[in-house]
Amino acid sequence: MNTFDDLLARNHFFMQMRKLAELPRSSDYQEERLSLLKIACEDLEKYVFALSMRRISEPQICSYGPRMATLILAYGGAESLYALIKEKHAETIRDYALFILQDVDTALKYYELAALDWYYFEGEVEWDISSAKKEAILRRGQEFRRMSQLVRNPGESVSLWRRMVVWDGEEAYKESFIEYIHNLNAKDHSGIYQCATAFFHNVSGMIDAGAARDDLRVAVLLAHVVRDSSLYSTMVMIAPMVNKIQLSAKTKHDMFECLCANQSKTLVVIRKYLVNVGECEESFDVCFRLLTIKECVQRIAQFLRMNPTEETELAYYTGLQTFSYMLPFKAEKGMEGKLSVMNIA
Repeated sequence: MNTFDDLLARNHFFMQMRKLAELPRSSDYQEERLSLLKIACEDLEKYVFALSMRRISEPQICSYGPRMATLILAYGGAESLYALIKEKHAETIRDYALFILQDVDTALKYYELAALDWYYFEGEVEWDISSAKKEAILRRGQEFRRMSQLVRNPGESVSLWRRMVVWDGEEAYKESFIEYIHNLNAKDHSGIYQCATAFFHNVSGMIDAGAARDDLRVAVLLAHVVRDSSLYSTMVMIAPMVNKIQLSAKTKHDMFECLCANQSKTLVVIRKYLVNVGECEESFDVCFRLLTIKECVQRIAQFLRMNPTEETELAYYTGLQTFSYMLPFKAEKGMEGKLSVMNIA
């Protein structure tokens, strides 16, 4: 979005006001008057949106917003303004949890509610609405259902998504997300890290270009999925360098907050540790030591699941009691001298 889009929207709004002021009060100009009021409402919407994208403080929004709304009312635009506020309120309630609170779970619940067949179209109930509006309602419900499925179960949903176009603007991030899920399923830490970086770059490009909120909704939801599921692999990738590079206090603090908020199963042990001990220099170092231990444990577990051969056959035990059966006086024939490890699988 252009840095001065708010000024352009505001100036265009006042142009409509001047045109309205010059119109005769005759009813013959009512249609033109309504058209100008509709454009003015759109300009007001664009003005507020442009300021929000620039993260302008509320006092600055309030300096012109009420004046613009008052002028619309003064020229008889109460109905137009009412419709705009009602529409924006519905959208804000739906998207507030995602864009402001960044609460994906709550946002998905709103979207899943919006996807319900509130009009009971499946029951063939007749409503006094146009076929175009009915089609739009059905399409929006389908989009929300697919959105929920993709976020809640991306591993299975991406294969279907690959074969169709579902959302406007998805071409900006679709391929990078699908490739990311492929690497996530393969547990390729390097591929996960690279694809996550590419995905975030694509989404950032959409935001910088001023993409509409409807186009950003799926991208932002998937960004939360990528952030949470890629954190473990990101830590694995930087672990070998963590003692060689000097991380700033802010970077460490951001990582601490991400780890504490992350709900991924792969980071349960680290998250519990941080929640118990709190943020400090030592806890940051311990995180990476725990990470190294976890990686080693996983490799051993994978080794134990391999098909045994003469070279890899193992005698493994589940406790001290069963370990005694591998001692010389109790060992089964052919197991003497075999590598013995604790079964951690």
